[in-house]
Amino acid sequence: MSETVELRRAVLADAPLIHKLTRDAYAPLVSRIGREPLPMTADHTKAVRDHCVEVLWLGGTLAAVIEMIPRSDHLLVENVAVLPRL
Repeated sequence: MSETVELRRAVLADAPLIHKLTRDAYAPLVSRIGREPLPMTADHTKAVRDHCVEVLWLGGTLAAVIEMIPRSDHLLVENVAVLPRL
């Protein structure tokens, strides 16, 4: 059986789930670096509003997010988070 796959631009309603996914994805790093990585504490509502944020849904579950900030001469990848169980 195949899962439905949806890749799309994030909308403001996605921000709470993006926040949870990002916290879950980065959680294993906290003990290694002794603090929460910046993406864990970011304002994801602001990110969705101000940056290019794409979300990947698998079977109705938010599975991955990438946040990008376009610049005149490059594209900054600010955050990549993937559901830990994938």
